[in-house]
Amino acid sequence: MKSLKIASLVVLVSALAYTSSAFESYYKYRLNKDFIQNLFQSNARLIFQKAEQFQLKDTTLNDINAQMTNIQLKVQPSDNKWKDLKVEMIVDEGQMLFEMHDLMFTGSSMIKDPQTKNQERIEFKAPISTCQIILSLGEEYASWGSLYPRVNIDQVNF
Repeated sequence: MKSLKIASLVVLVSALAYTSSAFESYYKYRLNKDFIQNLFQSNARLIFQKAEQFQLKDTTLNDINAQMTNIQLKVQPSDNKWKDLKVEMIVDEGQMLFEMHDLMFTGSSMIKDPQTKNQERIEFKAPISTCQIILSLGEEYASWGSLYPRVNIDQVNF
């Protein structure tokens, strides 16, 4: 009798495991606009630092036929105070527009003169009156089937 109960339990568990199916669920959530704006504002430094990793390190200036190497370019506030950086946010049709003012490009590079073949280090600074970053929300499926929210950077305007 005991072995019959165990056998029945094994058959039941096997049947459930074989016939079970997965389903997909969606969760809706709301985030306060101020929360998103404050999150972006407090992490702006980190966001721009991560963007530095994706920049070109070497390029050719076709106009003057010169090579630029070891390009290091970054975006920072004009007064270099990230805490004082003001971010304005506008939400429109599923997209978020973040606007920042008083930023600047700073950086340096090595440039090779095409005629003399001499290399010279140059430094540059350029003001950015307005920077706009447009984000949208998306979703991403993981290889194991989970669904995760994703933030897409649709456009960056300087």
